[in-house]
Amino acid sequence: DQEICQDRACLNPCVVANPCAQSAVCNVRAHSVTCNCPSGFTGDPFANCYPSKFSGKDSCAPEFNHY
Repeated sequence: DQEICQDRACLNPCVVANPCAQSAVCNVRAHSVTCNCPSGFTGDPFANCYPSKFSGKDSCAPEFNHY
């Protein structure tokens, strides 16, 4: 239940070739891989998880305005 079948072998893809973003959480359930951003993070768990808040910075400050 914690592994997938690949090339006639059972393996844990989270350990062998993690398909998730570097900061994402990888899990295997029912022979399927799931990736999730950890608590306090948002984004695409297969590409990039980033903090869901600006950690006290003003989001209206000039460095955040990219028109």
